[in-house]
Amino acid sequence: MSEKTVAAGIEQAVKAYIRACNDGDAETIAACFCSEAVHYFPTGPKWSGASTIGANFSKRVRDLGHFWTVDMVVDAYRRAAALE
Repeated sequence: MSEKTVAAGIEQAVKAYIRACNDGDAETIAACFCSEAVHYFPTGPKWSGASTIGANFSKRVRDLGHFWTVDMVVDAYRRAAALE
Protein backbone atom coordinates (compact mmCIF):
# COMPACT_ATOMS: atom_id res chain seq x y z
CA MET A 1 0.00 0.00 0.00
CA SER A 2 1.42 3.41 -0.92
CA GLU A 3 2.18 6.05 1.70
CA LYS A 4 -0.34 8.34 0.00
CA THR A 5 -3.08 5.71 0.41
CA VAL A 6 -2.10 5.09 4.05
CA ALA A 7 -2.13 8.82 4.81
CA ALA A 8 -5.55 9.25 3.18
CA GLY A 9 -6.97 6.37 5.22
CA ILE A 10 -5.65 7.78 8.49
CA GLU A 11 -6.96 11.24 7.67
CA GLN A 12 -10.37 9.83 6.75
CA ALA A 13 -10.58 7.89 10.04
CA VAL A 14 -9.64 10.92 12.14
CA LYS A 15 -12.14 13.15 10.32
CA ALA A 16 -14.90 10.56 10.84
CA TYR A 17 -14.08 10.48 14.56
CA ILE A 18 -14.18 14.29 14.90
CA ARG A 19 -17.43 14.41 12.91
CA ALA A 20 -18.96 11.83 15.29
CA CYS A 21 -17.77 13.86 18.28
CA ASN A 22 -19.34 17.03 16.89
CA ASP A 23 -22.58 15.20 16.09
CA GLY A 24 -22.66 13.83 19.64
CA ASP A 25 -23.00 10.29 18.24
CA ALA A 26 -22.02 8.22 21.28
CA GLU A 27 -22.11 4.85 19.48
CA THR A 28 -19.93 5.97 16.58
CA ILE A 29 -17.47 7.65 18.95
CA ALA A 30 -17.28 4.49 21.06
CA ALA A 31 -16.65 2.41 17.92
CA CYS A 32 -13.44 4.40 17.35
CA PHE A 33 -11.93 2.99 20.56
CA CYS A 34 -11.06 -0.42 21.96
CA SER A 35 -12.98 -1.41 25.07
CA GLU A 36 -9.95 -0.69 27.30
CA ALA A 37 -9.28 2.81 25.91
CA VAL A 38 -8.58 5.72 28.24
CA HIS A 39 -9.10 9.36 27.26
CA TYR A 40 -7.34 12.14 29.15
CA PHE A 41 -8.05 15.87 29.22
CA PRO A 42 -5.67 18.48 30.67
CA THR A 43 -8.23 19.07 33.42
CA GLY A 44 -10.82 16.73 34.85
CA PRO A 45 -10.93 12.99 35.40
CA LYS A 46 -9.87 10.43 32.84
CA TRP A 47 -12.56 8.55 30.92
CA SER A 48 -12.09 4.77 30.85
CA GLY A 49 -13.72 2.47 28.31
CA ALA A 50 -15.07 3.04 24.81
CA SER A 51 -18.72 3.41 25.88
CA THR A 52 -17.82 5.90 28.62
CA ILE A 53 -15.75 7.96 26.19
CA GLY A 54 -18.60 7.98 23.65
CA ALA A 55 -21.22 8.87 26.25
CA ASN A 56 -19.13 11.66 27.76
CA PHE A 57 -18.36 13.29 24.40
CA SER A 58 -22.06 13.07 23.51
CA LYS A 59 -22.99 14.69 26.82
CA ARG A 60 -20.53 17.56 26.29
CA VAL A 61 -22.05 18.29 22.89
CA ARG A 62 -25.63 18.03 24.13
CA ASP A 63 -25.27 19.81 27.47
CA LEU A 64 -22.41 22.25 26.89
CA GLY A 65 -22.51 22.85 23.13
CA HIS A 66 -18.90 21.76 22.65
CA PHE A 67 -17.55 21.54 19.11
CA TRP A 68 -14.11 20.48 17.94
CA THR A 69 -11.94 21.49 15.02
CA VAL A 70 -8.53 20.01 14.40
CA ASP A 71 -5.36 20.62 12.52
CA MET A 72 -3.76 17.34 11.59
CA VAL A 73 -0.47 16.04 10.32
CA VAL A 74 -0.15 12.44 9.14
CA ASP A 75 3.05 10.41 8.99
CA ALA A 76 2.18 7.54 6.65
CA TYR A 77 5.57 5.87 7.10
CA ARG A 78 5.00 5.56 10.86
CA ARG A 79 1.23 5.11 10.41
CA ALA A 80 0.58 7.92 12.90
CA ALA A 81 -1.28 11.21 13.12
CA ALA A 82 -1.04 14.18 15.47
CA LEU A 83 -3.96 16.49 16.11
CA GLU A 84 -4.33 19.86 17.70
